[in-house]
Amino acid sequence: MDMTLYPYCRYIRALNLRDLKELLEDSKFRTAVSKSFFKGALAQFNVEMDTPIKTSSKTNGPRRLNVVAALNAIGEGTFMDHIEVLIRSGSDADHQFATFLNDLRPHSLETFEVISYSDIGAETFLALNCHRESLTELKLNNIKVEAMSALSMLKGCTSLTTLVLTEATGTTDLEKTQNDVFLEVIAWLRECKGLESVTFGKFPSAPAIMMPLLLENGIHLTKLEVEGYSMKDSRNFHQALAHQESLERVWLKGDGEEVVRDDLDVLVEALSKLRHLKDLRLRDVSDYFRDEHICQLARSLPELEEFFTSGYGITDAIWNDMASLKFLRKLDLNAMTSFTLDGILEFISKLGPGNKGLLLAVMMADADSNLTDEEQTLIKKTLAAKVEGRFEFTPMRDPETSEFEGESD
Repeated sequence: MDMTLYPYCRYIRALNLRDLKELLEDSKFRTAVSKSFFKGALAQFNVEMDTPIKTSSKTNGPRRLNVVAALNAIGEGTFMDHIEVLIRSGSDADHQFATFLNDLRPHSLETFEVISYSDIGAETFLALNCHRESLTELKLNNIKVEAMSALSMLKGCTSLTTLVLTEATGTTDLEKTQNDVFLEVIAWLRECKGLESVTFGKFPSAPAIMMPLLLENGIHLTKLEVEGYSMKDSRNFHQALAHQESLERVWLKGDGEEVVRDDLDVLVEALSKLRHLKDLRLRDVSDYFRDEHICQLARSLPELEEFFTSGYGITDAIWNDMASLKFLRKLDLNAMTSFTLDGILEFISKLGPGNKGLLLAVMMADADSNLTDEEQTLIKKTLAAKVEGRFEFTPMRDPETSEFEGESD
């Protein structure tokens, strides 16, 4: 690394080996290019497979490059604080990557992100503890079912400010199937007093894990994203949201079926207490929201800048309260709506300088109250003139109507 024209290695803080991995695996690289690449100071990174390539003459040919081992060797030759990696699958992947992490300077890694499907698990999680004092961002995407039982091995990593845990299949409910691990994960996260951003994707037990964290007085979150849970079983989780008054971004996506009115009211009441919310995105959990739910949120969240929600039977009754949001820049109504031209134009007339560039998206308009092309054009021109905004409109398709209806043979 000291052989470059300028001493770049002294300034490397982030290492992303995805493009290099693709280069090393390219068939065109395995000829003279490889020999030219791995020479001089780079020769030390030319790690070959133990088994030679078999040729058509049944003799042993040259050994093929061991791509994973080569990448590990290159990584070990640098000091870095950020690693974003695609890790191959394989029976030895966990061990090899754990070895790589253990060979780094202790407590030097600040950010670690896995963005691919992989076979990392217990050994890698344990190795990350070698960076427990420095590691502040941990993003584990597509965690395999087999690795879920090892999550508690991360318990030493308590300096985290950002945590992302995404399960590959969305089928593992730790609370029901591995309760000891479930409790250990909660104990670990409660010790992460600096946590600011938490994301759970396709994680059925996320609400149960998050509830005690939300009630922890020493934790002050600014962002929470939970996807892949059942709303009807999560009333306590929703109630606990109100305790985290520091939240600025909340994204919830879950199964909104089989809910009763109380489930909706609890969610809205809790969100209404988060006075500093700037970004609220509700998918599926809000499928049965009515006008009053959306109006209450608008009245209670004066700092809201982005709002995405579903809903049912939404009408012009929401516009007066939506117009009170002086910083609103994006309103995405993926709801069954029955808006009129006059209602939307009145909303636009009340917008101010803080709404400059507003995107207004009406994505599931009731066919019985559809806006004509001329009305849509008028709304677009009016919104652009008022705040340089944009209007998007999509009517809801009747499921019993063929998409080919009206076409001639």
